[in-house]
Amino acid sequence: MVAARPPDAIAFRASEPADRLFVARLAEAAFGHLGPGYGALLGSWIGAPEVASIVVTVGSRPVGLSMLGLYANEGVVRADLLALAVAPGARRLGIGWALLERTIALAERCAQERGARELRLSVAEDNVAARALFARAGFTAAPDEGSTYENGQTALRLRRTLG
Repeated sequence: MVAARPPDAIAFRASEPADRLFVARLAEAAFGHLGPGYGALLGSWIGAPEVASIVVTVGSRPVGLSMLGLYANEGVVRADLLALAVAPGARRLGIGWALLERTIALAERCAQERGARELRLSVAEDNVAARALFARAGFTAAPDEGSTYENGQTALRLRRTLG
């Protein structure tokens, strides 16, 4: 299968406070079935010092988002892909892949600067498209680290080595 090529007018930028409404709506569309409150949660991470957020636009319209969290715990820096979502009307165009590549590149820079060794994420077990995207990018299962989302879906924990 050949991956779709993103539209020519695709651009990436850091999120801004003005993006909160877009982020809230996108989060509810992408993650609302997993439990309530994703819109408010992701919106609250915009501008947080430990979270780097990337918005992807087509023309001037925001169509996707990723959020990378960097946390230090007992001297160990952890990188977590907190969210990656593309608006329903912009899916299957290669935008998710382009956004994931950009986010991994940011995580790699953080690995060099701060010493993070791996990028981790959680994904719903039944989200076949996202799991395929992450597998293509080199993510593998983190054994015995699964959990469940608030609405009961199984959450798989994946990781990818950095550096």
